Amino acid sequence: MPRSSHRASFGLGLILIALLALLGGIGAGVLVVYLRGLPSLEEVESYHPSLVSKVYAADGTTVLGEFFEEKRLLVPLERIPPYVLDAVVATEDRKFYEHSGIDFHRILGAALSDIKSGSARQGASTITQQLARNLFLSHDRVWSRKIKEALLALKIERTYSKNEILERYLNQIYFGHGAYGIEAAAQRFFSKHVDELTLAEATLLVGLPGNPAAFSPILHPDAALGRRRTVLNSMVAFGKLSPDQADSAAAAPLELNPSPRHRNRAPHVVEWVRRQIEPIYGSALVHQGGLRIYTTIDADLQDAAQEFLEAGLKAQEESHRYSVTRADYLRRKAEGEEFSGNFSPYVQGALLAVDPRDGRLLAMIGSRNYEESQFNRAVQAPRQVGSLFKPIVMAQAFRQGKTAADIVLDGPIVMDAGSKKLWEPHNYDHKFLGPITLRKSLMLSRNLSTIRVALEVGIEPIIALAREMGITAPLPPVPSLAIGAGDITLWEMIRAYTVFANHGVLVEPYGIERIEDSSGRILETCQPQRRAVLSEDVAYLTTSLMRSVIDEGTGRGARARGFKRPAAGKTGTTDNHVDAWFMGFTPDILTGVWVGFDDRTSLGRHQSGSVVALPIWTEFMKRATVNRAPLDFPIPEGIVSEEICTTTGLRIGPHCPPGRMEIFITGTEPQAICDHPRDETTATDPSTDPNDVDDLGLDF
Repeated sequence: MPRSSHRASFGLGLILIALLALLGGIGAGVLVVYLRGLPSLEEVESYHPSLVSKVYAADGTTVLGEFFEEKRLLVPLERIPPYVLDAVVATEDRKFYEHSGIDFHRILGAALSDIKSGSARQGASTITQQLARNLFLSHDRVWSRKIKEALLALKIERTYSKNEILERYLNQIYFGHGAYGIEAAAQRFFSKHVDELTLAEATLLVGLPGNPAAFSPILHPDAALGRRRTVLNSMVAFGKLSPDQADSAAAAPLELNPSPRHRNRAPHVVEWVRRQIEPIYGSALVHQGGLRIYTTIDADLQDAAQEFLEAGLKAQEESHRYSVTRADYLRRKAEGEEFSGNFSPYVQGALLAVDPRDGRLLAMIGSRNYEESQFNRAVQAPRQVGSLFKPIVMAQAFRQGKTAADIVLDGPIVMDAGSKKLWEPHNYDHKFLGPITLRKSLMLSRNLSTIRVALEVGIEPIIALAREMGITAPLPPVPSLAIGAGDITLWEMIRAYTVFANHGVLVEPYGIERIEDSSGRILETCQPQRRAVLSEDVAYLTTSLMRSVIDEGTGRGARARGFKRPAAGKTGTTDNHVDAWFMGFTPDILTGVWVGFDDRTSLGRHQSGSVVALPIWTEFMKRATVNRAPLDFPIPEGIVSEEICTTTGLRIGPHCPPGRMEIFITGTEPQAICDHPRDETTATDPSTDPNDVDDLGLDF
């Protein structure tokens, strides 16, 4: 070879070596850059997909609601039928069990196709690459993403076995309509678990992830069936089905049984649970961590509460000409009318039920329909409570030594209200009964006599007792507090009434029994919180007065409607009939009902607590107690009975008309004997019309 030719060849070789070195260096540099942007091996191993957290009823199986960002339900590989696995491998990656994460023959074919088309269109990703993309990468069709996908697939193959990769893949991929993973898809499209799927159903689902929108069996059934045929043909070509089996599955009709759009069974409860746990565990764990939250809610009572609240308020609307009813609202919304503001334009209500013995929350309703109004009036709406507050006044009076037989004047009151104004409160019926016992005062919910009792025992001691009973709302230190001038939530009033129902012991209501993580490890359990507030005899005496409310007084409508169990309770109605309440309890169920308009519009003339709220309470309590053994209120030690004259409150004398048996705390029973007959001119009781109840009477 001539020297000049040799020199030329040598020079060309140097240039080639330099180019190869340069390309190698660039390639190594590019590789380093891409590797730096990938998750570490530790991140791959510790990755946990987003899971659905579930809220359960007290029975531990009924699902009240869910928290999730992606509707994903994990299922182990052994629960997935073999023909599902075969269909996936045959359709997506036939060399899955042979390659190390990348199928170089498919990549080369796809690359040539992309070069010809001038864009990255041809798919060549293995199952492992698809898993890598779904776990950590975007779905952009660009070369940089494909390089990262391939490198990450190699890392995943070094971390997991083939079966583990397949299991993660089937639990990760998206099938459309909010379903992530094969189990969620089986439930979404067929209302089945994955191990219940037929071959025809399974192959239809396996065909969806390639393009969930285009192949949706709900929106595009013909396209879905065509895609199923493709999957079946792939299984035949892969040797996993005979042609006859494939033809039989392909001929099966598309018998979808889609699960309804997700709705929580007890939405106000579920949202209340979220508000309780999210500040502790964080939004990510609550919505992605697969928590299992077990509540104290009785699912049947929850349903009954919603049913009777809606029935009662619908009946209320039908008997009154409100400017907007719920039916009007729904019709006008359907016609395109928009309603401004956060509050409901139609009459609303709330119901809470707890077991007063341990505080377990049994039912919570915060509105007539959660989708129309998410505002939870059971826990978020302070309202004037009216005469619901009166038992607290009586309890403080008994603490100070007064008795149910003590006489108090039910007569006119005129007080200086400041700013040259007078306060002249009145009774609901604008009548006066004259001297009456404390029992009759509460039984008939007399405002004027209650105010006099409050003035005798002191407003500040009454506020102090209310605080001991768990009421944290602002309480005005004025005489009108005695008849319910403070704005208090239904939740706080329920908490306060546990003191009466539970023998003087406040039991903090609670709704979450325990919380478990996705593996079943217990994160938290609830222990009932108790605190003695009243002596047992004072609590029993106050409860006895409230029993008279239901048996003889403003709550006697419960008896007329067929509720026969031993029970105690109190009506509540505020000025101008803005708020209507009933709070009542048996020894094992304490229930409160509130009804009103969010904007404090009047419910209408004579629409008192006994007319509006009591019927709802009664129907719910009849349902709640139907399968429970009847319980009576146990009489504590230190309670004695005496027959008294209802006019004087003294022990009945030989000349008195028939008296009444009254109970006393030992040592407070009257010693003197009434020595004169009853004055027949004394004012009589008001009419027995159940409308004769209570309101604030704030006439300034």
